[in-house]
Amino acid sequence: RACVRACERAEQQTFQVLGAGAPENSVLISQQGSQGFCLSQFNLGPELGRGEGGGVRIAWHGPAGPMYALKEISINPAQQRHQLMMELQSHQGCAQMQDIVKLHDFFYDEGRVYLVLELMDWGSLAHLVDQQRHRGQRMNELVLSVILRRISNALHYLHTQRQLIHRDLKPGNVVIGQAG
Repeated sequence: RACVRACERAEQQTFQVLGAGAPENSVLISQQGSQGFCLSQFNLGPELGRGEGGGVRIAWHGPAGPMYALKEISINPAQQRHQLMMELQSHQGCAQMQDIVKLHDFFYDEGRVYLVLELMDWGSLAHLVDQQRHRGQRMNELVLSVILRRISNALHYLHTQRQLIHRDLKPGNVVIGQAG
């Protein structure tokens, strides 16, 4: 079970999210991420989606800075802490895999942890399929085959290189960027 322990470090509160098992399964989360990100640096845009643990918004880093997806996860219920721990552990070591959304940084602010993620600006596969259906069209099979190949590559990588199983694979959790 994951739990959160608060510590005081250099006049800045830090949370330690402890995973099941050995101490190396813990993650320190401070108000400023390892890449220097903190909530006050972002201009928040519209919400992209919402799940059990929180929401995801478009966020600009600075007034005209790059766009990211900023995922918010509440750390109060134990279930969300476990989800947070699993998400952080699963992103570790995946930076080189082009078919997995990049985690740039993470930090906390007022009882919530924020993940700074690569923005997938075309939205979810579920959204794209719905758009096609409302237009009375079907998704192009060639496009779907490319998406399926990319999903297969990501799942294969997670299974063989990270020994992870994705347990929530659905069209709403498959996100696509303009870069493909």
